[in-house]
Amino acid sequence: MTQRFSALDQNLLRVFDEVMATQNITRAAKNMAITQPAVSNALRRLRTTARGA
Repeated sequence: MTQRFSALDQNLLRVFDEVMATQNITRAAKNMAITQPAVSNALRRLRTTARGA
């Protein structure tokens, strides 16, 4: 598990933090000046990393 998270992209955590703060993917994307699909994609990558798949 440690190995999996050592390669974790810090930007994924920033996206996750913004989504949690706003409780809204679209608003998080606007706040971060990125598209909504980019936020969704980042969340998918984070879930995949966390699951170990």
